[in-house]
Amino acid sequence: MKGFYLNIFSLCCTLLCAAVWQHAIGQTNGPIPAYPPLFELNTIVPNSALFGEEKIGLVLSGGGARGLAHIGVIKALEENNIPIDFVTGTSMGAIIGAMYATGLTPAQMEYMVKSEQFSTLAKGGLDQQFKFYFKKSDQSASWITLKMAKDSITHTSLPTNLINSVAIDFMFMELSARSEAAAKYDFDNLFVPYRCVAADIVSKKQVIFSEGHLNEAVRASATFPFYLKPITVNGKLLFDGGLFNNFPADIMTREFNPSLIIGSNVSSGVAAPKSDDVISQIKNMLIQRPDSTVVCENGILIEPDNDAGTFSFTNTQAIVDSGYSATIAKMPEILKSIRRRVSDEELKEKRSKYQDNLPELIFDNVHVLGLDKNQTKYVENIFKTRGSKQQTIDDIKPVYFRVFEDDKIGTIFPIAEYNENTGLFDLYLTIEKAK
Repeated sequence: MKGFYLNIFSLCCTLLCAAVWQHAIGQTNGPIPAYPPLFELNTIVPNSALFGEEKIGLVLSGGGARGLAHIGVIKALEENNIPIDFVTGTSMGAIIGAMYATGLTPAQMEYMVKSEQFSTLAKGGLDQQFKFYFKKSDQSASWITLKMAKDSITHTSLPTNLINSVAIDFMFMELSARSEAAAKYDFDNLFVPYRCVAADIVSKKQVIFSEGHLNEAVRASATFPFYLKPITVNGKLLFDGGLFNNFPADIMTREFNPSLIIGSNVSSGVAAPKSDDVISQIKNMLIQRPDSTVVCENGILIEPDNDAGTFSFTNTQAIVDSGYSATIAKMPEILKSIRRRVSDEELKEKRSKYQDNLPELIFDNVHVLGLDKNQTKYVENIFKTRGSKQQTIDDIKPVYFRVFEDDKIGTIFPIAEYNENTGLFDLYLTIEKAK
């Protein structure tokens, strides 16, 4: 009789487990939607937090200069001890997210974007100390110049970019080289795991960066059409990720599956196009608008309100402050929804350990790609004229812009590759001739 009751009990347990399993399967079948539905949280804590430590994902939209508000969002979250465990971003969101993922504090990011140097670089200019080397623009040049190809009188080409990105590209390389090296070029090993999105216009698909050179990934994600020249990564010509996914909440869910997502969206207020404003026309034709009412199944949406133009990097303090105030307004909801806290001391210790693990940015060899043999030798010799084989970033920088001064040079894209055997970096310069 005892065995009979044990068999009945076993059968009941089996049926119960089967029912639970079928329910779970039913909840996960089907493709992941591009923007899973959002329901605003009140005091409910996600179930995933009950079975392990809460993990919080931060999603940062594109939006040009308006995206500097993301810094204020991060500042408010850290001040209130809200953890940030993962970051995904597009365009300006990719830039700010990468800054955070390399261990910069909100104060450091704010200081950087408020500097005159940042404003100058964003406009395609150059730091004043390198003005001597920089090419002087043609004072008589119009916004669009038609160039006749040498091989055909019928072939014309429009410019692919409004500003030259040589200084911006160098800045991205300088900011990311040490972090990507310490991470062994795996974005999961950065200060916080990170993803960004670019657009492959040939396949009409988004490209998600999870590894490789961080400056390449960020530059691809932030290549606003006709403002910056597109770059080629792994054989694909890539543009601004906002073309296909301007608010990568789906990437956050798919890649990291956090307990809760905090989204910062600055792209919902794109103004209508104007007949005399080319940039506004391009924005409305190309940039995808995410539905501001959707983020994820467990999410809180923050929408900073600022009226900055796409490329207006002048009043950056007001833009940063808009993100901060919008987040503070949402803070009661955030504090109720997230139980876990990260103290100032914990965060400071984590950053300190991360920074201590970064290698020094010392260069050993310079490699030139894209030129013929004689031209390559000529450029490489310019970098060797300083005498010492090993060079710091301060040694490399003026020579880099001296090379760009040559009127036969069109663009330069730098990649710093860490050599674990030597403990030094090799600098790879992909150079395109001027047309």
